[in-house]
Amino acid sequence: MAHKKAFTWENLNYHVPGPNGQIRLLHDVFGYVKPGTLTALIGASGAGMFFSIILLLYLILLVIQARRPVLTF
Repeated sequence: MAHKKAFTWENLNYHVPGPNGQIRLLHDVFGYVKPGTLTALIGASGAGMFFSIILLLYLILLVIQARRPVLTF
Protein backbone atom coordinates (compact mmCIF):
# COMPACT_ATOMS: atom_id res chain seq x y z
CA MET A 1 0.00 0.00 0.00
CA ALA A 2 1.29 3.46 -0.88
CA HIS A 3 2.22 5.79 1.97
CA LYS A 4 -0.19 8.72 2.25
CA LYS A 5 0.90 12.01 3.77
CA ALA A 6 -1.04 13.66 6.56
CA PHE A 7 -2.32 17.23 6.28
CA THR A 8 -0.63 19.15 9.10
CA TRP A 9 -0.67 22.68 10.45
CA GLU A 10 1.50 24.41 13.05
CA ASN A 11 1.41 27.83 14.68
CA LEU A 12 -1.81 28.69 12.87
CA ASN A 13 -2.95 32.20 13.81
CA TYR A 14 -5.92 34.12 12.49
CA HIS A 15 -6.84 37.72 13.22
CA VAL A 16 -9.73 39.85 11.97
CA PRO A 17 -10.19 43.61 12.13
CA GLY A 18 -12.32 44.80 15.02
CA PRO A 19 -13.66 48.17 16.11
CA ASN A 20 -10.70 48.64 18.51
CA GLY A 21 -7.96 46.87 16.57
CA GLN A 22 -7.24 43.27 15.64
CA ILE A 23 -9.24 40.43 17.20
CA ARG A 24 -7.39 37.14 17.60
CA LEU A 25 -9.56 34.17 16.65
CA LEU A 26 -6.88 31.48 16.56
CA HIS A 27 -3.52 31.51 18.38
CA ASP A 28 -0.73 28.99 17.72
CA VAL A 29 -3.08 26.13 16.80
CA PHE A 30 -1.51 22.88 15.62
CA GLY A 31 -2.78 19.52 14.46
CA TYR A 32 -2.93 16.93 11.73
CA VAL A 33 -5.44 14.89 9.77
CA LYS A 34 -4.61 11.46 8.35
CA PRO A 35 -6.08 10.45 4.98
CA GLY A 36 -8.81 7.83 5.20
CA THR A 37 -9.60 8.47 8.86
CA LEU A 38 -12.40 10.22 10.66
CA THR A 39 -11.10 13.11 12.74
CA ALA A 40 -13.00 14.95 15.47
CA LEU A 41 -12.39 18.49 16.60
CA ILE A 42 -13.60 18.89 20.18
CA GLY A 43 -13.66 21.74 22.64
CA ALA A 44 -15.83 23.78 24.96
CA SER A 45 -18.85 25.61 23.63
CA GLY A 46 -17.72 28.85 22.02
CA ALA A 47 -14.10 27.69 21.65
CA GLY A 48 -14.16 28.12 17.86
CA MET A 49 -14.42 24.55 16.57
CA PHE A 50 -16.80 25.47 13.73
CA PHE A 51 -14.63 28.41 12.67
CA SER A 52 -11.53 26.20 12.79
CA ILE A 53 -13.16 23.60 10.54
CA ILE A 54 -14.19 26.26 8.01
CA LEU A 55 -10.69 27.76 8.01
CA LEU A 56 -9.05 24.34 7.56
CA LEU A 57 -11.40 23.48 4.69
CA TYR A 58 -10.48 26.78 3.05
CA LEU A 59 -6.76 26.02 3.44
CA ILE A 60 -7.23 22.51 2.02
CA LEU A 61 -9.06 23.96 -0.99
CA LEU A 62 -6.19 26.40 -1.54
CA VAL A 63 -3.71 23.51 -1.52
CA ILE A 64 -5.84 21.51 -3.96
CA GLN A 65 -6.24 24.50 -6.27
CA ALA A 66 -2.50 25.24 -6.18
CA ARG A 67 -1.79 21.67 -7.38
CA ARG A 68 -4.30 21.92 -10.24
CA PRO A 69 -2.69 22.77 -13.58
CA VAL A 70 -3.62 26.19 -14.89
CA LEU A 71 -5.06 26.14 -18.40
CA THR A 72 -3.84 28.86 -20.74
CA PHE A 73 -5.08 29.49 -24.25
